[in-house]
Amino acid sequence: MSNIYITIPDLIHLIDVQGTFKVYCIMEIGSMDGADMSLLYEYFKPSKAVVIEAHPTFSSKIADEYPEFEVYNLAASNTEGEVEFLAVTANSDNLGVSSLMDREDKYPIHETFFNEVLIDSLRMDNFCAERGIPSIDLLKIDVEGHAFEVLEGFGEMIHNIICIHVECEHESVWKGQKLYSDVEAYLIGKGFIPLAIRIGFPQSDSFWIKKEYLNPNWHL
Repeated sequence: MSNIYITIPDLIHLIDVQGTFKVYCIMEIGSMDGADMSLLYEYFKPSKAVVIEAHPTFSSKIADEYPEFEVYNLAASNTEGEVEFLAVTANSDNLGVSSLMDREDKYPIHETFFNEVLIDSLRMDNFCAERGIPSIDLLKIDVEGHAFEVLEGFGEMIHNIICIHVECEHESVWKGQKLYSDVEAYLIGKGFIPLAIRIGFPQSDSFWIKKEYLNPNWHL
């Protein structure tokens, strides 16, 4: 059975073969343990590696384990202010499902428990402007139902992003969420084209690139 995810080796291969750019700045929004960023950092050796992780415990652990990363404990969104975040507890069966949203009854998570914590929510256009990040070469988003809001929060800075790896849902898993079709329409409208998608319904991983950075002869 083929992998239902676009793995980090897959992602690296897509960039190397089909891209025409160097990776100097990587941003990962929703990291959990820093492992994916570690693999990307080791391969591309970027000058800047930024991790946005809303789970307070996970964020602290990433910062301790990977001092070479810039790690921020906050929620990326399209609004700013204090928000309630459902952070999984250490004794949960699934540690990758913390979210700003409640789970749909149709998709229960057995033996997984949450703490309700208050964290700061920031738009990424403001975040990047305040921290002197003018552009992002590789953006990775895994935020359990909140991907559209994260992308919208980049505002006009979306035009300064070269490629995006994003997890989406194809039907509502989190209450009130936007779906893959919304993300697809948004990214196409901003000049991105899809290079790959892998679906493990109801979720998928997809990889997008600004069309001017696509190598037209990649298949030769």
